[in-house]
Formats: sequence, C-alpha cells, structure tokens
Amino acid sequence: RWAQTADTSRMLPNVSLTPEERDQVNDKLVDIETYITAQYDKLINGQTPLEDIPTIQQKLIDMGIEACIDVYQAAYDRYLGK
Repeated sequence: RWAQTADTSRMLPNVSLTPEERDQVNDKLVDIETYITAQYDKLINGQTPLEDIPTIQQKLIDMGIEACIDVYQAAYDRYLGK
C-alpha cells in the first residue's frame, strides 16, 4: 500500500560508482556512518546537547564527508547524463 501512495520524487536512484570512486569513499564512509550513529544516539538520549551539533558537523567535515558528497554528486550527474 505504501508504495502505491508514497511520494518518491525525492528518493535518490541507485547510482554506480567507478572503482576509483568506491576506493575514495569506502574507508571514509565506514568511519563516518559509525560516528553519525554514535552521535545520533547521544543526541536522542540527551547525552550530547543540541548546542554541540555544529561541532559534530565540523567533525564530519574533518572526516571527509564533503569529498564523499562530491563523489556521489558526480555519480548522480552521470546518471542524469550531465
């Protein structure tokens, strides 16, 4: 039922990364996803105050999340034929 009524206009398609792109993001994404999960849990449980979100965001930047975003953006642009 959900699939019949869901707004899928904002869902990203499965994009293919080149072997080089996979090498660029694989190691970073493991660490980034682990960090996000830990920080999310701490935020939800109140162990980390919401005021620390900018610090968390900066840590993600330091971990290379922007480079990962760039890789996925390039893959998405290829998918769109840009």
